[in-house]
Amino acid sequence: MPENSLPEHPLDRFLELLDSLMEHKRWFEDPTALRFAASSLLTTPGPAAQVATELQDVAEQLKDDAGWFGPLNSAVRFVVAAMLLRSDKSTREFCAEIERVEELFKQHKLKRGTTYTYLAAMLLIDNGQRSQSHVGSDQVARFAALYAEMKSHHLFLTGQDDYPTCALLSSLPGTPSELGQRCEVFYEGLRDLGFKRGNALQTVSHMLVFAPDDDGVVMQRFRRLYDGFDKAGLWMHTGDYDEVAALSFLPHETANVVATVLNHRESIAKHPPKPGRELSFSLACGTGFLELAGDQLMSEHLRGTQNILAVQAIIQAQQAAMIAAAVSASAAASSASHG
Repeated sequence: MPENSLPEHPLDRFLELLDSLMEHKRWFEDPTALRFAASSLLTTPGPAAQVATELQDVAEQLKDDAGWFGPLNSAVRFVVAAMLLRSDKSTREFCAEIERVEELFKQHKLKRGTTYTYLAAMLLIDNGQRSQSHVGSDQVARFAALYAEMKSHHLFLTGQDDYPTCALLSSLPGTPSELGQRCEVFYEGLRDLGFKRGNALQTVSHMLVFAPDDDGVVMQRFRRLYDGFDKAGLWMHTGDYDEVAALSFLPHETANVVATVLNHRESIAKHPPKPGRELSFSLACGTGFLELAGDQLMSEHLRGTQNILAVQAIIQAQQAAMIAAAVSASAAASSASHG
């Protein structure tokens, strides 16, 4: 595949990709996964029909080759396939590399064999490709040390759902202790600004470490954006924290960001198959982010697209994790009903 690039019209590109993916949809497949896949493909160039066909091919290969997905393969594989399109590896090579990294997880007494651990392994591999390095014992040891640091701050909040962001954070400079303290600056700072303690706030604290501005500026921006959506009539809650965190990377005026996202949300909500209110907001945050990220203000702010694409990697990991959590909850409910 060609190098990733920012689409000129992200909302139109998203709807075009979604329509192309829906043409391949089977009656039993959840369209939510395809919506997130379309969102993940926004920076992948090429005709939408071609990109959709390539994604479907990769997703089918994952289903055939990646036994580690197990019961989750009907949902998560589409978002993972979207990420895999950026790689120069075949699905077989990719799965073999995942298995190798998972063995390193085992050696360092980390969990393995779950969707979250595979997402973390995939992101470690992706980090390695960008830096032209190989994921070895040293990289996994750093990941394990950072995860232990996270647990030292929030023993009962930190779990496997933090593996993906931990993998992303481990690529940053600094010791695990220093990175852990950076996360705590955001966790405690946002709590002081009135946000609720808990798992959602911890996820935000991990994401905002990547923000290019001063910590205080980013946190105040987060507060203003959250309040801006609330005043616009949206029912805001902790589940929206991660979307607002991504938007907090933008140096734009609050009113501009809110208006852009709401306009996108209106279009997405009307587009069949019509998503619910919360899902349309989540998707609109992704397209709205890219629209604003492509303007001159953002280009000067981030000096190119690399940091923008890093934010997209965070968003994609969160989307895949959301699907994993939803499928796990559904499976647990089904099991309980038959117990």
